[in-house]
Amino acid sequence: MIEPHEYESTFPAFLADPSLRRRNIFAYIDTRDLGQMTLRALQTDGLGYQVFNVANADLSVAATTQEIVERFYDGVEVRREMGEHETFYSIDKARELLGYEPEHSWRDVLTGR
Repeated sequence: MIEPHEYESTFPAFLADPSLRRRNIFAYIDTRDLGQMTLRALQTDGLGYQVFNVANADLSVAATTQEIVERFYDGVEVRREMGEHETFYSIDKARELLGYEPEHSWRDVLTGR
């Protein structure tokens, strides 16, 4: 989880060295977007028990998704086309059932990177 004030203090290192985020599968979640996801789940009737992946829509590094695949996952089967900076966590279920859409990105804070 990333709090808004942490972008400027922590993300420059991730942008310089993407391997620092490998253990997180290059994903992150802004606390405000996690709050949005949680609120949407609480406000949605009829869900019952559900498990959701929750992440921001983009990667936590400046490299593209393709560059990360080539550098860290060479030989791993890619089963669908992915966006230029798309997270490896599928957030499609949260989007479909809850209308979840991340609103906050490190890219909005660290412009020009």
